[in-house]
Amino acid sequence: VRFHDFVSGIRDGSTMQDVEYELLEYDKNGESIAIKYRGAYVIVDNGYLHWSCTVPPFKHTSWQTEIRWSKWVESMRKDVECTFGILKGR
Repeated sequence: VRFHDFVSGIRDGSTMQDVEYELLEYDKNGESIAIKYRGAYVIVDNGYLHWSCTVPPFKHTSWQTEIRWSKWVESMRKDVECTFGILKGR
């Protein structure tokens, strides 16, 4: 990943910086609010470098929200890898 042009572009802000999206988060009162973000992130497993643009699952946690999030990220990454395998005819 360190030498991949696309990931390096995301990391330094030269690629996909114009992408905007909203995510719902909770405020201190427990109410959901929309937060706007810019840029892109790369979903990876724990074997990759921990950069600000890479999103690995949590290794060690006891928080249920982090466990659920980690399982969701791992599942999504596996689905994407499987899709690329199908497209490549493997």
